[in-house]
Order: sequence, then C-alpha cells, then structure tokens
Amino acid sequence: MDGEKSDTELDYESDVDLDADLHAETGSDSNDAAAAAAEPAPSERPAETVGWKAEGEDIVIQVYDERPGPQHNLGTTAVPLDYFFLMFPLALIKIFVEQTNLYASQCMRSKPNSTWYDTDLDEMRAFLAIQIMFGIKCLPRLWMYWSEDPRYNDPWISAIMPIGRFKNLSRYFHV
Repeated sequence: MDGEKSDTELDYESDVDLDADLHAETGSDSNDAAAAAAEPAPSERPAETVGWKAEGEDIVIQVYDERPGPQHNLGTTAVPLDYFFLMFPLALIKIFVEQTNLYASQCMRSKPNSTWYDTDLDEMRAFLAIQIMFGIKCLPRLWMYWSEDPRYNDPWISAIMPIGRFKNLSRYFHV
C-alpha cells in the first residue's frame, strides 16, 4: 500500500490555488488568474475594501408612537366571552365544525363508528368550553369529570354532554 491512501485518510491539498480553479471554470485567461492569486486574502484587505468603513455612521432610530399591546374595539361593558370571541370568532368555530365533520367522514370510510353523528356550531362551542374548563379544574383522568363520586365529578361538565360524545368529538376534532 505504498503511495496509496486508505479510505480513512483525508487528502488535503494546501497548495491548490482556488481562485485559479474558479477562473479556469469561468473561462478567464491565465493572466486574470495570476492577478487574482496576487490579490491579498479578504482577511488581509483594508477594511474599506470588504464593505466595512473605518468611521461609523450615525444610526437613526425612528420614534415608535403606536399604542402597545393588543388592540380591540370592545367597550367598557365587555364581558370575558367578548374577549374569547376576539380570538375565536364565530367564523373560525364554523371551520372547526366543518373540518371535524369532514375528518370524521374520512376516518369512517376505513373504520366505521356507529355512535358518530355530525356536530354543529352549538356543540362545538360546548366542546371548546369543556376544554377550557379542563385547564381550570385539573383532574388526573378524563373519566373523573363524569364520575358519580362527588369528589371528582364536575356537574357543569357532565351536564353539557356525555363522556361518550366528548370522546367522539375529541377523536375527530380537526382544524
């Protein structure tokens, strides 16, 4: 294996003139390549030739005169639900309904579900409300919200919809 390099050895050619190779590829004559080789490396060039200026320029910062924070046109009599509908307008919830029903029908082509029926706007709003309530009253298991044990049961959630329907909506919810 004298003179041969193994696959693990790296071949470094430090004496190769990369600028000459570049000019050869672009069709430049050898005089241009020699001139490029004589030019100093970018790190050796004076600052003004590589885009930097020796003296700094004044930076102009425009005055920010806009009102910061979320902007809305709700009056002083607005209730929390009004703020919720700023983030989740009715048109968006209608898209949730449409996409959930579409996704359910697509899924049931391969695996039928006899307990599913299309959802509507009111039921989707109730589903979202339950999801928000899960963040307020946290229980370790989903079934506990519908439990008959008064330590876990949430009468508000269990009165909105049965657990089976909630699970179906959770399975096919799609946005």
